[in-house]
Amino acid sequence: MADVKNPDVLEKPGDYNLKEIVIVNSKGERADIKAFVLEMNLFESIHQATMFGTLVVTDQVNLVNLVPITGKERLYFKLTTAGATGPKDAINANPEDGYPFHIYKLANRKEVEHNVSQYILHFGTREFVRNLRTKVSQAYDGDVSASALKILKDEQVLDSKKPVFFEPTRNADKVVIPNMRPLKAIGLLADRALSKNGKGAGYYFYETTKGFHFRSWENMCSLESLHQREPKMIFSYNAKKIPNVPERVFMNERAIDDYEFIQHFDSAGQQALGVYAQNIIYYNFYNKEILRTDWKFHHHWEDLKHTDEKNIPQLNDPVDVDPKDDGIGDKGVGDYISSKTTLLATTRYTDGKTPGSAYGDDPGSEGLTEAIKNYQFHSVKNNILTITIKGHANLQSGDMIQVDIPPIDKDKTKRKDTGQAYDDHHSGNYVITAIHHKVIKEQYLQICECVKDSVREKYTPARIEYSGTVEKEGSIVNQYDTDRLENA
Repeated sequence: MADVKNPDVLEKPGDYNLKEIVIVNSKGERADIKAFVLEMNLFESIHQATMFGTLVVTDQVNLVNLVPITGKERLYFKLTTAGATGPKDAINANPEDGYPFHIYKLANRKEVEHNVSQYILHFGTREFVRNLRTKVSQAYDGDVSASALKILKDEQVLDSKKPVFFEPTRNADKVVIPNMRPLKAIGLLADRALSKNGKGAGYYFYETTKGFHFRSWENMCSLESLHQREPKMIFSYNAKKIPNVPERVFMNERAIDDYEFIQHFDSAGQQALGVYAQNIIYYNFYNKEILRTDWKFHHHWEDLKHTDEKNIPQLNDPVDVDPKDDGIGDKGVGDYISSKTTLLATTRYTDGKTPGSAYGDDPGSEGLTEAIKNYQFHSVKNNILTITIKGHANLQSGDMIQVDIPPIDKDKTKRKDTGQAYDDHHSGNYVITAIHHKVIKEQYLQICECVKDSVREKYTPARIEYSGTVEKEGSIVNQYDTDRLENA
């Protein structure tokens, strides 16, 4: 691994400070294995409850038997980047002021040279390990966020000592957890959570290097689900390599080394999932009613918060357009409610005091809440961008960043602040949904998965000239008979 550097002096982007990587066995014996570690990887995501990681180890002294490594060891380290001023600016796994990891697996062991072996050590958080050892069988009554925190902090369950960043919920539900893993139980509560300030539905529960989070998608996009959130950092891609001279260090620190659009859109898959439109039919066991709700995403677009301030949908242009006609059609993907029918059952009792759904206590609105939940959970997977940047230990999943991507059109107007031109549709605000922290040799990198659910500028419909040959408008031809007669 890299030599120890002064975290207050930035020589070049990607520099980091990592004094030691220590394994502690069940007897309390310590072994610093930093010299043997080729690569350290740490993964976090809004889609997973806890963090996990790997160490790629080249072993010349038979650490496996010397320590020994049996899957019961703790892992200590502290990684900081330039300008670190406190715990929030570090990835801290030290027992004094941080939260150690636990090694649970050794895999892929092989001999790479004579008397030299290489293998991968897998590690996870303390909560990950305790989750495998405990189960929850209990009823919870009250605010959903409070119930989730009880499971997380219960000394007999997960007993987490880490900070928790949570968005208050407005619904109080009676939930019975039937002998369930704690993290799965919290996930169930997250699925039922309704924001106190916004009209979104469903929460994300996940862990980052700074602690646990229990929040909605709207909270990632806005402050208190009300005001647009400003990006934490701005990153730009420039194909030209900029020298690491002092006056250019800042630009390189914010530079994107590489980027890839994993997915721009999948309108077919999204329609099949009922993201844009669907009808929901559900039976209320409490009052014995069958209810139906039609969901059209563009009717509720303005009710929800999105990544970009202008909140322009990525997709609702007219579909079923015949390019031979002058007309452009009048139906968008959000108008076809028959694209999916969802059948649900509910026992929710609305007492007029506690909101039963995102749109109030009306029993018919619960189906709408389910549709909103489905829309928000799936729409964030519609525009996925990965960027590789120099490591910033203060970045975490759920952060909002601005990403500037160059346009294909070289004649695009350049911005006055940077002198660069950027793609108006694919640049803009993104939420980081996952981070792969990668420490190799002399460099700390982050591979960030980012998503956006809106665009800055509305797409301009293009007129497509049609050319082709048809028999006759609306005609039906028996081709088999035609072939028989022609070949007779």
